[in-house]
Amino acid sequence: MTSAGLQNTDPKPAMAEGSRDVRLKARKSVKGDAIMCDLSEQDHNVFLAISFGKIHRVAASLPEVDNINMRNHDMQTLLIHATHSTSGNLCSQLVRMLIQANSDINVQDVYGRTALMYACADRHNDDAVRHLIRQPSCDPNLVDCEGNTALMFAVAADAVTAVHILLKHRKVRHKLNVNIANSKGLTALDMAISLKSEECCKVLVDQAGHKITTINDEEGLSALLGTNGMASESSV
Repeated sequence: MTSAGLQNTDPKPAMAEGSRDVRLKARKSVKGDAIMCDLSEQDHNVFLAISFGKIHRVAASLPEVDNINMRNHDMQTLLIHATHSTSGNLCSQLVRMLIQANSDINVQDVYGRTALMYACADRHNDDAVRHLIRQPSCDPNLVDCEGNTALMFAVAADAVTAVHILLKHRKVRHKLNVNIANSKGLTALDMAISLKSEECCKVLVDQAGHKITTINDEEGLSALLGTNGMASESSV
């Protein structure tokens, strides 16, 4: 991004690289809550099976897993690991399988990221996004260590379909807060403008314009969509 406070940074939400204190604090908190367990060889192999896309091996192993929300060294559960390390139909199948095994949808890893955030960060994972947000407990407004929401991850990946799903799906559209700003002071629309993502801007304005309270770069938005189009779609 270049125009709204993210100069010289990767346009995608930062991985909290270098935030060692944040990661150590997260690990300590998780251990204190007795959520993380020492992985047995069998548990470790389930994570590996996901990494290598061995879906049948995962399916065969899940009945033997004592804690479906066990964590690896990055505080990722099996569900988070699936959305982080796989893509497309494989990711969709794993997500559906792990949800059926009662995985906690809203668990956050050492970077504060949820399975939904990782799914939204991959343009091939729209189906996984749908599976996740269909769950009544799914919270689309959780933020990672940098203050980024799932919607922001979708915008950063130019995952237009995922943006549309989050804004329109009946399970989350009334819960979604489009005005959350990250640690750089950017909302999802601000990010879309900075990235010059015309499609993401259009979807956000068309579907959430009446909910948007502030825009950091109105001129930039007008340049992308046209002044008349913006005025007709949003009351901001």
